[in-house]
Amino acid sequence: MWIALQQSPVIVTLIDKPSDQTNFADVIIGAFGITGVLLLIAVALGAIMAFGLVTWNKRHRPEEDHLPPITN
Repeated sequence: MWIALQQSPVIVTLIDKPSDQTNFADVIIGAFGITGVLLLIAVALGAIMAFGLVTWNKRHRPEEDHLPPITN
């Protein structure tokens, strides 16, 4: 007893072969992409923190609060 299986057609899509022409500049730009973003974030956070610390230090002088006077 043979059962005839109905086969659906196979569709093949041909895709062009990717270009192998990757130069040094493409590799460098790709490598520094995420590094550049992280570097910019680190610089921005550092500048904000430095500004905050300088502002805090100008308002609250540690020398005036904790050191005894040196005059007699």
